[in-house]
Amino acid sequence: MDGAADAAVSGRLGRMRIVLVAGLGLAIGALDGSVMASAMPKVLEELNGVDAFAWTSASYIFMSVVCGPIWGSIGDQIGHRVTLRIGFVVLILGSILCAGAGLRPIGAEPALGMVELAVYRAIQGAGSAALFVSSFALLAENLSESERARYTGSFSVIYAICTILGPAAGGLLADLEPVQAGPFVISGWRWIFLVQVLPLFACWSLIGRAPHDRQRFDWHGLDYRGIALLALGLLLLMAGAQGTQDIWNGMLRVGVFVASAISFALFLANERVAARPIVPATFFTSRVMLFSALAGMFASAALLGLVVVLPIFLQGELGRTAAASGVYLAVFSVGVAIGAVGSGRFVARTGRYRTAVIAGIFIVICGGIGLILAAGMGPWMDKAALCLIGVGFGPLQGTYGLIAQRSCGSRAHGAAGGIVQLCRRIGATLGAFLAGLVITAEGPQLAGLADSPATSALLLRCSALCAVLLGAALALSCFLPNRLGAAEEERTT
Repeated sequence: MDGAADAAVSGRLGRMRIVLVAGLGLAIGALDGSVMASAMPKVLEELNGVDAFAWTSASYIFMSVVCGPIWGSIGDQIGHRVTLRIGFVVLILGSILCAGAGLRPIGAEPALGMVELAVYRAIQGAGSAALFVSSFALLAENLSESERARYTGSFSVIYAICTILGPAAGGLLADLEPVQAGPFVISGWRWIFLVQVLPLFACWSLIGRAPHDRQRFDWHGLDYRGIALLALGLLLLMAGAQGTQDIWNGMLRVGVFVASAISFALFLANERVAARPIVPATFFTSRVMLFSALAGMFASAALLGLVVVLPIFLQGELGRTAAASGVYLAVFSVGVAIGAVGSGRFVARTGRYRTAVIAGIFIVICGGIGLILAAGMGPWMDKAALCLIGVGFGPLQGTYGLIAQRSCGSRAHGAAGGIVQLCRRIGATLGAFLAGLVITAEGPQLAGLADSPATSALLLRCSALCAVLLGAALALSCFLPNRLGAAEEERTT
């Protein structure tokens, strides 16, 4: 009995260590993705390179999206603990390189400093993708369904908090006084990357060595054609969505999006015949896997569309200051955290996945109606409506990923998580682009912002856009199974 008790205690400690490392890895990954937002003016001042400015963030996003399914596929074969350790090493390497980007002796000109930073941020993006995908895959492998649902809600809160704190922490570090070390001057923004190294190394040490229960990875069998098509489609999508009006006009922009769609179609066609695809076969054979990924994509598009237009509405229609807009967004994030934790506990207790996401969508719709009706009724009513919208978006953050992983079988948790992450990123890009089109259409009338009737029209148009996107997510969610057992029956091996 003592041996069995010791084994049970050891198993619980091992699971808690995995949860701890996965949570820390997710927190560091979230901070790493947002921490540079407020520090970029300082970076630009030192490194110049305005032409490469946009690529410092675009390269990070691009690599984090493309590498997600790849890390998931590799982890399903060699073990996600191994890919998580590799991700920590890659992120440590990228952080050290970013800290030294454009570092020259005093008096020397950092000619390619911004280009170096963009390349090194791409390395960080690849490591961050491993942290996100492997962390959730480890939870799926080592925790029960109810535990996984509960911790997924908590992790969504960690991600939301770290995303909010990232720019603030980056701004504080960027404002530090430069320190001279021999012939070099270490600016404050470089500490953003240096302070990450020790926590990353601690996480790498905590995760421990993986048991040798998986086969060695065959690099020659990797689906390089699929990776190339996925990267091309995503690159074209980002170029078309983020290009300026001077560059992408009319048919040229349409052509870029058509080429991106063709590339994604060829990628999916290739995955159906590839010997070892990076997209699990259940994506094509399981309705649950396909619908949960697509529903997550539409929900992310609605969320990003709202986040893009919300500050304009707050400062224009409601007359709030920029600082007050930040407070409103913080209230929205608190609502997301409440909804994520509440839905996680609800799913853990009842196992009703579909109920959680459908309820979340209806709460978002009710909050949106409340925000429109509450305009001009005082800041507390506006904040309450925004918090309600956040509560509705909370269940949509992690629940679709849980459904996808539950439907694909235990040997494809990583690939399923990578595909859901990919679809959410694509949805976020499209949502921001569509909201940008709406803002551009109202551009001449938005010049004055305050008390401009155009802001009311902007809110109505963006509300209609979000309603369409959420309607698509709702329609797909209605076809998902409601309980864990039903999802298990849909599994295709």
